Amino acid sequence: RVWVGVWLDNNSTTNARQVRQLWDVIDNYGTDSMKGIAVGNEVLYREDMTEPELAKAIADVRENMTARNIDLPVASSDLGDNWTLDLAKEVDVIMSNVHPFFGGLDANDAADWTWVFWQNHDVSITKSMPEKKHIISEVGWPSQGGNHCGNSKCTSKTQGAVAGIEEMNIFMNTWVCEALKNGTDYFW
Repeated sequence: RVWVGVWLDNNSTTNARQVRQLWDVIDNYGTDSMKGIAVGNEVLYREDMTEPELAKAIADVRENMTARNIDLPVASSDLGDNWTLDLAKEVDVIMSNVHPFFGGLDANDAADWTWVFWQNHDVSITKSMPEKKHIISEVGWPSQGGNHCGNSKCTSKTQGAVAGIEEMNIFMNTWVCEALKNGTDYFW
């Protein structure tokens, strides 16, 4: 089963078309193959919508689902830093995009950092709402493209997080093993 994504941006025409396409897909294919509906991806990060605007879009989709008697979880996906308690109240599933590469981490430390970041920034905001589910909706490591030093400027090509197949494999191996052990749901 799949999560169906509804793309949102700062264009109301695009947003209306995307939502219409969601209902067209549901009308034509039903919901049996769907695990849930994710309304928006990195909308807050791109500053295409405000949190109240995103919350309204989520509420509108949920209202239409109720009117159509559709019982699927509703989510939104954004950077782990962008989730708030108010936004978490609007969804059934908090989908957080967590990229250790942009934190400037060495690949050997990335899996632990990802877990701690996610727990402290996203899971912790819903401690009073045990019914809320969490998914890391984007996690991974680039196979090429240089390096990144987080909030600092890199002074060499080998400083900080280094993009590469070897580093990607290190992160993947350590992340997958830890995620299986602690039951983390994620999209690689």
